[in-house]
Amino acid sequence: MRIAVVAHCHYAEQAHAIVRRLAAVPDRHDLFVSTSDAALAETLAGEIEAVPAIDDCQIVIAPNRGRNFAPFLVEFREDLKRYDLICHVHTKQSRHRGDALTGWGEYLIDHLIGDGPAWSRAVALFRSEPRCGLAYPDAYAPLPFWSRHWLGNFAIARLWAERAGVPIRPGFVHYPVGGMFWARPAAIAPLLDDDWSYADFPDEEGQIDGTMQHAIERLVGAVCHHTGYDHFARAPGREDFVKVQDGVFPHDENFRADKLAERVAASRYVSFDLFALAAGARDEIESAALERVSRSLIAAKVIASPEPYLLHRRLIELRSRFEYRHAGQIAFGELVRALSLALRGPDAALLRAEADHVAGMIAPDARVTEIYRAAAAAGRPILIVADCVYGRGWIADVLRRLDLPDPAHCFCTSDVPGLRADGTVWKTVAEAVGAGAWEITHFGKDVAEDYLLPQRSKVFTIHVP
Repeated sequence: MRIAVVAHCHYAEQAHAIVRRLAAVPDRHDLFVSTSDAALAETLAGEIEAVPAIDDCQIVIAPNRGRNFAPFLVEFREDLKRYDLICHVHTKQSRHRGDALTGWGEYLIDHLIGDGPAWSRAVALFRSEPRCGLAYPDAYAPLPFWSRHWLGNFAIARLWAERAGVPIRPGFVHYPVGGMFWARPAAIAPLLDDDWSYADFPDEEGQIDGTMQHAIERLVGAVCHHTGYDHFARAPGREDFVKVQDGVFPHDENFRADKLAERVAASRYVSFDLFALAAGARDEIESAALERVSRSLIAAKVIASPEPYLLHRRLIELRSRFEYRHAGQIAFGELVRALSLALRGPDAALLRAEADHVAGMIAPDARVTEIYRAAAAAGRPILIVADCVYGRGWIADVLRRLDLPDPAHCFCTSDVPGLRADGTVWKTVAEAVGAGAWEITHFGKDVAEDYLLPQRSKVFTIHVP
């Protein structure tokens, strides 16, 4: 097996430790090193010469841009295609979390290379499992459940994925958290085959999310799945790698019966995203409703294909959020008028049917509706907080269809200032009900909009898996 190690070296102490680790591995290999520090490169070159197992070494002085993934793809992608197996490591210090993630980089390197045995187990895995495309340590224990999510990187990833023909879905994703892994080049071929440049990556500003490098970290996992290969992960305390099960992710530890009852009892208000009450995913419900409207418009000979309607429908709503300066969004009646004008005057009833289609497709998620009823029975005022254009009357109708008690307050972003999408609605909510810090407990299914963003406004959040 021809093995290549790719090491991005930003921090000197960890860089020297990586070379020491490689001196203990049993298999001969080639080494590709990137660093933005010329002095460090010179020092490492001398250390690497003394490692017998390294046959060939290439050291590149790279700009401090795109962290480990920019040089991996810009400098080395063509070379890496010649190998049977790649081990990618880098020096990692996650200083934005203080002491909480001290040791994360060492944990990943220990479980990928170690002092020899970890390396041997990884190589043996790929020899014995021909469908193994990616192997990596399980996520570092102090990391929260949502670390396995696209977070603010999905839109960036989707731009690349659509161009590369790689289907991806929002939400949770299996990938090597921390960006270190073993891989077969064939398993990540779409990434290696693209024509990357440093211009694809942002200037280094200490970003913790929402960059091309964070998107690629997750795309490594999605691309491996797309190419038909399996993921294997090694959990702490285990010597062997175990096949990763598609669709199985950790979840919020607060979403347990005992903790739910305790949290509801401690809350002054209990809040729900409307679509957290639905069994289906919001994007699937809304897409199905828009497809039904587009078919009606085609049947009425208003449009010849769905694309004009779908494009205008989404753009009008999105544009409204910018025009309102994120102080809310367009109301449904106004949206229908704008859409009718864009499509040159179809019967408005065809467009208004969208709201009825969405409402009719919302089936109850029994787990969440049970929490809703229990909180109401315990005397907790219920809040509905929803990013949608349909208005409070439509939400009230949906709740009646679900046979749920009326909420104490309903905050629909087409009626009130703020958005869930950027967290600004929570100021409106807290002021309207007079809630103090952590007095609202909110349930929702979107990690960003229902879990992370409300916490900035001191809302206690529970993620519904």
